[in-house]
Amino acid sequence: TLPNTIKKERFFLELGQRNWIIDCFRDKNSPLEIAEIELNDEKEEVILPSFLSREITGLKVFSNLSLTKYPFSKWEEKDFKILKRN
Repeated sequence: TLPNTIKKERFFLELGQRNWIIDCFRDKNSPLEIAEIELNDEKEEVILPSFLSREITGLKVFSNLSLTKYPFSKWEEKDFKILKRN
């Protein structure tokens, strides 16, 4: 069994003829907020809206499974280094 349950509130936002899903995490993963967009083609260009701070596609630490095992609220300074890469 997993040690934590993911709790989040989901919002839908239409922006520039694109549909975004915004997940606002609660409890142990607060204040994490993740936005995602479904593309028709992986090569499709996306201009990130100004409210987004970083592209996190492919970063497994943000998967629901990872956040269940190691909640965002437990992250230490060393864990945030993955966001400063690139």
